[in-house]
Amino acid sequence: MEYLIGVDAGGTKTKFSMYDVNGVLVKDFNLDAANIVVQKEYAWSIIQQGLNFLLTKYHNEVKMILVGIAGIETSGLQNDIENKLKALYNCPFIVMSDAKLALINKLKGNDGGLIISGTGSVGYGLQHATFYRVGGWGHLLGDEGSAYSIGLACYKQLVNELDAGLELTDFSLEFLEYIGEKDSMKAISRFYEKSKKEIADAALFVAMYAKDGDVKSKILTDSIEALNLLLDSLIHKMKAKQENMEIAFAGSVLEKNEFIRESLIGRLAQKNIRVLPISQDFNTKAVYYYYRRNKGEKNESYKKH
Repeated sequence: MEYLIGVDAGGTKTKFSMYDVNGVLVKDFNLDAANIVVQKEYAWSIIQQGLNFLLTKYHNEVKMILVGIAGIETSGLQNDIENKLKALYNCPFIVMSDAKLALINKLKGNDGGLIISGTGSVGYGLQHATFYRVGGWGHLLGDEGSAYSIGLACYKQLVNELDAGLELTDFSLEFLEYIGEKDSMKAISRFYEKSKKEIADAALFVAMYAKDGDVKSKILTDSIEALNLLLDSLIHKMKAKQENMEIAFAGSVLEKNEFIRESLIGRLAQKNIRVLPISQDFNTKAVYYYYRRNKGEKNESYKKH
């Protein structure tokens, strides 16, 4: 038998999957997060541990290993890690970001785009074997339409009501209850002590808030507009034709907030852009699509842009 190995080193865990050359999952397991930016040596040890487990038995039967690592593109370590892996294991290795891994998997190796709206927001595209990216600049310079931006909007609504000297709206009162605060000033003070993820977690309140109204409507509409603009920027950068283009969604906002997801799908349908069903496959399956494309079914390899 011949096998392919996919590795997805994300922010919370590192997934190792082995597939046969027909894309059938053979083995799958998780190890600790391998954050190459924050803990380089520990991340390297996690990646080695998982690969050693698989390659000790299957080394001579592995045709390709595709490793997606969060933050690898901005770390400056991509070529270094790839060369180390090739030298250590004497196998065909490809190293890329975990977002590109997700793009290849969700599009099944085909051309198209991926909009991710989780804690942050970013758009990735693939066309004629070339990758494109827009957004993903972090919460200080971007991340519009993300969970962080939605959580931030809840806090901004609170301070706007305080500045106006108005009684707090039901929205802000319920938001305070959701975050476990009784005093609005203490809530604002503690905002500056919270992590980016903690603020992003507040986005779930907007999805759960049962009452319709101007505040909730504006926050949701702003998020939809921002993600729509992100996609427009991606299409423009790719110089792609909108008609019949395929787009995939990922991230907690697009997967869990039905109103945002369905509203965006409706807008894209007007542009003849098709949104793919949310895939339940592990992103590690990207190794199968990458291998298939390079074996000649699509007769072209991926390039960095």
